[in-house]
Amino acid sequence: MNLSGQLADWTMDDLLQIVHVTKKTGSLDIVGARKGRVHFREGKITGAELHSSRGVYAGTDPAGLAGIVSVLGSLEVGGLDTGSAAGA
Repeated sequence: MNLSGQLADWTMDDLLQIVHVTKKTGSLDIVGARKGRVHFREGKITGAELHSSRGVYAGTDPAGLAGIVSVLGSLEVGGLDTGSAAGA
C-alpha cells in the first residue's frame, strides 16, 4: 500500500474507507500534534499506537482502537504515510 499526503487533504473516515474497500494490509502513520500508527490486515484494523511524552499507548481491543483512531482523526495539521505490514 502506498499512500502519503497531508492531513488537511484527507479525513480519517476517507482513509479508513480506502483501506477497507481495497482490503489492504500495512500501516498508516500519522504525524502532527500527536503521532500514531494504525495497523491493517486485509482492510481491517488490527491494532493502533498513540505516542506521547509518557510513552506509547497500544490498543488492540475495540475500545482502545476507537480511542486512538478518534485522537488521530481529530488532527487537522500534519502528514500521513503508509508503511509495511509489520505489526498488522
